[in-house]
Amino acid sequence: MKNTLKAITVLIAIATLLALSLQNDGCKPQGNPSIYDPNWKSLPQPVVDSISPRNYSFAGVGQLTIYGKNFSDSVQNDGVFFNSTLATIVSASQTQLVVNSPNVVGDSVQVRVYVIGAVDFSPPVTYKMLAAVVPFGKLTGNVPVAMTTDAAGNLYATITTKTGVGAGTFKYAPDGTSTLVEPSSNSWSGLKVGPGGYLYMARNVKAIFRVALSGGTASRWMTTPGSISDFDFDQNKVLWSGGSGGNAIYSITQAAVVKSFPFVGIVHSVRVFGSDLYVAAHSDTTEGVWKFHIYSSDSLGAPQQYFGFTAAYGASYSALAISFTQDGDLYIGTDAPDAIVIVHPDGSYAPLYSGLLQPAVRTLAWGTGNNLYIGTTSGMYIVVAPKPGAPYYGAQ
Repeated sequence: MKNTLKAITVLIAIATLLALSLQNDGCKPQGNPSIYDPNWKSLPQPVVDSISPRNYSFAGVGQLTIYGKNFSDSVQNDGVFFNSTLATIVSASQTQLVVNSPNVVGDSVQVRVYVIGAVDFSPPVTYKMLAAVVPFGKLTGNVPVAMTTDAAGNLYATITTKTGVGAGTFKYAPDGTSTLVEPSSNSWSGLKVGPGGYLYMARNVKAIFRVALSGGTASRWMTTPGSISDFDFDQNKVLWSGGSGGNAIYSITQAAVVKSFPFVGIVHSVRVFGSDLYVAAHSDTTEGVWKFHIYSSDSLGAPQQYFGFTAAYGASYSALAISFTQDGDLYIGTDAPDAIVIVHPDGSYAPLYSGLLQPAVRTLAWGTGNNLYIGTTSGMYIVVAPKPGAPYYGAQ
């Protein structure tokens, strides 16, 4: 009984305090001030008139310029959506917005602009954005370890499992259909189409092999003084190869004359461009690309470091594959965060399509036009490069 009376007393006390509180509140103004401003007016609706480049661009590559009206000249007050992706604005004026191209792929990407202070988005504009990097070859878990192309743009690639077991060397037509060319389980490290209608091959032993482009089993073509990892042909069909040791460069003529040249290092990749031989190599604790002038099959200039990869990217990464564009840009496939590095003739360098390519890029091969085939630890891809590739002299 005492507990019941105590509970009733507490309830009465609470009710009394509540009543007093309500009486006191009645003497004060009620509610918060309204945020509604009867004098506020919306800014004009933004409008998109056009987008440059016209018609289409590559997703995630470069910049786009949006022309229109009623934009803000403050970057912080504008926004541009490509479908549901917000692009990064680089500069802004009332009639022009420059944005980094977002990685949004589609034939009908909806582009809309908003401006803080304007009630409405711009009416949507449809724009086409193409993929700059496309998977190729349907390897389903296997990886390419060497690649090259012929004059028609067909790709030849040696494929292994991720554990290094050879699956053969295949010819891929530009549409991706493939046929087996060389069935051995050898993990070829270098491939080039060369004189006589052959696919020439190296695999880190003291020899160059070859097989007819129509297919078959590769046979030894030439024995070399040292192990060969990669090679390329010059305009005179002389094969220039690279390996390891104190005489790591060799020339081989079609008359079977072999000559050694001094270079201390481990060669990863070889490419001839113009009248010069380039090798990506590890030499004296340094990764880089070295250049040799070719005077003749038995006369080679002294090596000069063309690009110091270690100086640019640190000792943890390697220059794994090299090739050139028609106008002399050097492309380097790497295991660094910048999966492909472009080195310009003036020595400046920059990544190709930063953020779109994943390392490690271990092999490169130019197809027709601007198509660059790349082989990575995750498969094969076609990269639509800004420029076309330099020719392979052996395939001409």
